[in-house]
Amino acid sequence: MPARAGGGRGVRILRTKRAAPAATVAGAVDNAKVHAAVMVLAAMAMLAAGAARADCFDAAGAYHQVNPMVLRAIAWQESRFRADAVRRNDDRSIDRGLMQINSVHLAELKRYGVDARTLEDGCASVFIGAWHLRRKMNRHGNTWAAVGAYHSETPALRERYARAIADILRRWQAPRGGRTEEDGGGRAVAP
Repeated sequence: MPARAGGGRGVRILRTKRAAPAATVAGAVDNAKVHAAVMVLAAMAMLAAGAARADCFDAAGAYHQVNPMVLRAIAWQESRFRADAVRRNDDRSIDRGLMQINSVHLAELKRYGVDARTLEDGCASVFIGAWHLRRKMNRHGNTWAAVGAYHSETPALRERYARAIADILRRWQAPRGGRTEEDGGGRAVAP
């Protein structure tokens, strides 16, 4: 039975194909969108079945092949884990939900049954955020640049955001009262 969300409207789960070799990517941009038969809201079925929200990070990470700890760090950076977070930006776009998905993505997400209200469901937001991060990883590889691009493609903003996420992850891994070693440039994000 398909997952249902928001007043009984059917919503599919988002899924993006893995990156193609660089030579074929340029000619396949539209094709990638078509084949990104995304299913963001199977997570909604998990919620209906009573699964804990914490499981959404693991499920979304596994589904989109992204690191669930990176997803958690992004959620902390973006909303402090608040599913109802809304931020109005200077460019008049709006970031919504736990993963602060920007309204510029709504036209594409609408094709999959995702609207602004859906973004305020915590688990749905995590799946959509994982989908968005996977798209950035398809472009930039499994790198900190991809993590930074979750927020912005502008190099300076991308680098600052990636550092912020790396710092969150280091703090979470640090022993209480202890120090952590630098990541040595840490360009790759372990799956």
